[in-house]
Amino acid sequence: MKYPYFVLALLLTLASCASKTATQKEPELASVQIMDRNGFAETVSSKDRLANFKKVDFETPQPYQKVLRVYGKDGTGKTRSVITSYHDNGHIWQSINIIDGRAQGNYSEWHPNGQLKLDAHIIEGIADLTDAAQSSWVFEGESKVLDTEGHLIAQIQYAKGVLDGISYYYFPEGKVFKEVPFIQGQIHGTATIFNKEGTIVEKSTFEKGIKVGESVGFFEEGLCCFKENYNEKGLLLTAAYFDKQGTVIAEIKNGAGFQAIFEEQHLTNLVEYNAGLPDGLLKTFDKEKNLHSTCRMKAGKKEGEEIIYNKANPSLPRLSLTWHEDALQGQAKTWYEDGMIESQRELNGNKKEGLAFAWYKNGALMLMEEYANDLLTKGTYYKKNDKKPISSVENGKGIATLFDGKGNLLKKINYEKGKPELPLR
Repeated sequence: MKYPYFVLALLLTLASCASKTATQKEPELASVQIMDRNGFAETVSSKDRLANFKKVDFETPQPYQKVLRVYGKDGTGKTRSVITSYHDNGHIWQSINIIDGRAQGNYSEWHPNGQLKLDAHIIEGIADLTDAAQSSWVFEGESKVLDTEGHLIAQIQYAKGVLDGISYYYFPEGKVFKEVPFIQGQIHGTATIFNKEGTIVEKSTFEKGIKVGESVGFFEEGLCCFKENYNEKGLLLTAAYFDKQGTVIAEIKNGAGFQAIFEEQHLTNLVEYNAGLPDGLLKTFDKEKNLHSTCRMKAGKKEGEEIIYNKANPSLPRLSLTWHEDALQGQAKTWYEDGMIESQRELNGNKKEGLAFAWYKNGALMLMEEYANDLLTKGTYYKKNDKKPISSVENGKGIATLFDGKGNLLKKINYEKGKPELPLR
């Protein structure tokens, strides 16, 4: 949650009345602006009350949402300020330094448990913690990212706001997981992935962000997993993919064929290529090597029907979706494990649109709904084997009563203006 209320005019106004001479080393605290957990903001500038805040360590848990501290001018005539925000449990969330009303200096972020999450340096940007402000920040030098237990996850290098230098990513145990070289925001050089023992499992070459030349991968045992060759335009021309017995399981010739993608040493995807680009059938697999889903790709985007298969019975579909240019468009269906239809609805641009139906496992109607632009406009809901509705929604207002496939009550949801409120029970 972000809080877009701190105005920079306050910084400039208060700084003028709290200036100090160039001989003083530590500028005095000039004002404190507080936002409490109810969203109420208060500015404190009297000396008596400020004396109490001077003793506060704002990196320790506080009962506030956000605090802005403004200091008098330093020996160079600059005004320094600090904004800190806090998690709902009171632990510090973010801290940013400000010079003369602009973000400049150290930026830190913490996990809700109080563990440091991010340590970075900013040289320019809007002096606030809103999403819009953060998108304006220009990072410089090294940024460190840590997990909730304090393990280093990544060290990322910036130069004037763009990735520049080698970025390192780590396993929780501390060993390097991945090295990625950047020049002026683009991957340039050899990117390398390691296993926990420090052995290379994948190596690829990039030129100005484009994968070129040979890319190779290995199983943990050191056996070859894949060999790929890209041209200067980044098109995949030839490739061969192997299982742990050395048998070819997929290949690409003259830019056409199937690419095999592995994760954690397991085959996860088979991607059809044409003219050196992903175009055609995409298959995904689970860790037991069962087919999980199929769909078609066009120019790197999902297009047409996607089927997700039943885990208990991989020969039967569990979910069917229709895509157009990577957006859900058309009919979506679900089935029970025995193959009986469970539900169907219409989607338009990732939003619910038109009619929706659901059925119990015995085939009896459970509900009928109608949507417009993702809002529920009309609905009727039935108990198992009953023909009279138990509840309804009209003109976006009413109660939706939801059951599982066996007829057990799940919850009742109150709708207002087509949107759900908190469940009634």
